[in-house]
Amino acid sequence: MQADTRAHRLPAERRRALILDAARTVFAQRGFESASMDEVARHARVTKPVIYQHFASKRALFREVIDGAGAELARAIAEATRGVESPRVRLWSGIRAFFAFVHAHRAAYLVLFGPGVYRDVEFQSIVVGIELAIADLVAESITGAPSESDRLLTARALIGLANGAAAAYIDDVDDDEPNRPFEASLAARYAERTAALAWAGLRHLGRSDVATTESSAPLTLGAAGPEPGVSPR
Repeated sequence: MQADTRAHRLPAERRRALILDAARTVFAQRGFESASMDEVARHARVTKPVIYQHFASKRALFREVIDGAGAELARAIAEATRGVESPRVRLWSGIRAFFAFVHAHRAAYLVLFGPGVYRDVEFQSIVVGIELAIADLVAESITGAPSESDRLLTARALIGLANGAAAAYIDDVDDDEPNRPFEASLAARYAERTAALAWAGLRHLGRSDVATTESSAPLTLGAAGPEPGVSPR
């Protein structure tokens, strides 16, 4: 595919965004080691020298991609949980936001949590930092832990649970899944099951205030958030 001359006439910021979007797709499909800058250039419809005007190397480009994906995910969870008083509803809202992100931005998720990042010390440290930032958000749903470190450990375990469920979801999806609204998607069902399991685990461990202040009735995740007393599908 030849470079699109229109891309050269775009403002620098817009051209940079197009390159990052193309790189996200290529890295998700090929992984960091197998992907080439030529492939990114073809997807972005620019020449390879144009890419190097914005990014010094493939490593610098990949670093920017995972930084951006991590910031998007953390922002989505923060916005979904901001101002929510109930730890229970906050947890469900955060998990719903996580799966909504995976549903809408599968390539970003695959780049961010794909196996390739954990084989590189620099990339692994970036992703661990992102996980810790998300863990801080999740930890707000956990009260009554004996220490702050125990609260963060529990939060990171919940992130591991969500990541495992997301990997299973990606294996399960069909070709029509990206075209479905989130509320009608398989991702929403995975969100419901994961949130129910996470909350049940917190109740069992006594790591939240559910035993004294929160109902044990199941929740379901609708468009406006979880509603008490309605069992998930």
